[in-house]
This record gives sequence, C-alpha cells and structure tokens, in this order.
Amino acid sequence: MNAVDHPHDGNVDWQRSSQMRVLALGTTGAGKSWTSERLSTLLNAPHIELDSLYWGEGWKPVDKACFVSEVARRVDATESWVADGNYRSVREMLALHATDIVWLDYPLPLVLWRFLRRTATRMIRREELWNGNRESVGSLISDRFSLIRYSIRQHRRLRTEVPPLVAGLDSELRFFRIRDRHALETMFEEFAGSRVKVGPYQPPQPICNSL
Repeated sequence: MNAVDHPHDGNVDWQRSSQMRVLALGTTGAGKSWTSERLSTLLNAPHIELDSLYWGEGWKPVDKACFVSEVARRVDATESWVADGNYRSVREMLALHATDIVWLDYPLPLVLWRFLRRTATRMIRREELWNGNRESVGSLISDRFSLIRYSIRQHRRLRTEVPPLVAGLDSELRFFRIRDRHALETMFEEFAGSRVKVGPYQPPQPICNSL
C-alpha cells in the first residue's frame, strides 16, 4: 500500500492503470461529494453517491440488504468509478475493489463549520437532495444538532477505523490522507493526467422500493 499524506512522495510510483476506482471517505460536511464530483470529471469516471442510494423518500433509509446489493450493481456496471460515503455496510466491499482511497481528514472545527454553512445554504435555496428530500428549519431543530453530535463521533471513529482498514488492503492501493486545502489541490493535480476510457454509463434501474 502506498500511504501518503502528501501525493508528491518521491517513493511512490504514480503510474496509473487504465481503470480507476476511487473511494472517498470523510466526516459529514468534509466535502466528499464535491471532491468526488471533481475527481469524476478529472478521471472521466462515473460518480456513485452512496447517500442517494441509501436515503429514500421522507428521509427513510432503504433496506440494508437492498442497499448493499444496489451499490454492488452500480460498481459492477462500470470498470472505473468514484464513490463517496462512510456506510460501514459497503465500506470494505468498495475498499477491496478500489485502486485509490481518499480520506478527507480535516480538523473537526473546520468540518463542523462547513457542515453548518452547507446546511444553511441548502435550506435557503430549498435545494432538493435525493429522492425529493430537502433540509429545512424543522429538520435543523429536530435533527441537525443531533447530526452535529453524530459528526463529532464519526470524526473520531474514522480516525480509529480507516488506518487499519487501509493497512489490510492490497499493497498497490494508493492512499491519500488529506488534511488541508493544499494537499487536496496537489492530489487533484496528480489525478488530472489520469483520464480513463469509459463507455456510455447507464446506471442500473433501482431495485429498492424506496428509490
């Protein structure tokens, strides 16, 4: 495994293969979706947003077994992909198939600030997220503060769970632990020359009833 905090490590061979499968991890609010969208564009690879597969209408999670099957079908439908999300039920499966893992491990105060700013922006714009779901003042009062507590716990948990996860994977895996904006932009530069040839991607029809 090539584990680096900074992509310009002289001991790492950055020769890319014709297939790129990137898993992005990080605390809620760290910027996984934005990072994955940018990587998807750079690599010309489909973006698989796990939240969109997990949350059904009315913020109801889909059946766990169905969710796992849905994710497996999406990644099997293309040779290259960029997936983001922290769901334990599919994390190991995705990690085992990944060529690269990107861990957005920013300081907790920065993550919480980004989370609050993002939530406020979504509420003001009445932005639709997945399957008709929107964030609202009501959800902020009843749920989001608990989600902030969840984010704090998740931040600590990822620092416990991600290192051993990566340590047990293939030695050829490329691992980016991103702690600041400079490291993120440097990583993007490394990926910029790694576009892959992917045929037209047609996501499989959803099989979970709530999707």
